[in-house]
Amino acid sequence: MPDPTPIPPIPPPRAFAQGTGVLLQVVGMILFLSTCCVCSSSGAWDPPMSKDETQERLDQKQDPVITLAHTFRDPPTAGLSLMVIFSTVGGLALAVFGLGLQSDKPRAAYAAFITAILWLVILIAAGVCL
Repeated sequence: MPDPTPIPPIPPPRAFAQGTGVLLQVVGMILFLSTCCVCSSSGAWDPPMSKDETQERLDQKQDPVITLAHTFRDPPTAGLSLMVIFSTVGGLALAVFGLGLQSDKPRAAYAAFITAILWLVILIAAGVCL
């Protein structure tokens, strides 16, 4: 006579990786889309220079040169730039590696881990600048 207790179904061996992939896709796309909107509207809340400053540069015939040293002269602006740019890129990378995890690509887990660690280091640097 067979045992009357039902046997629970066995989950697929990579169910955790697939679930993590879905989570990374959702979080990555939220980060990408939100910071993409913040980046595209940054001219409205952080104008690069005032009208008088522009006229002053035109009078002096100076070419406006944007360099890395000029960016890091103002640490809060540099921190905000690092945060927005790398949140956009990091969010897209996490979404891509989440798709890789969902489709059972084993190297996607290592890439997602490295991306998250690099993103954390850059966000710490941005926080120090802010």
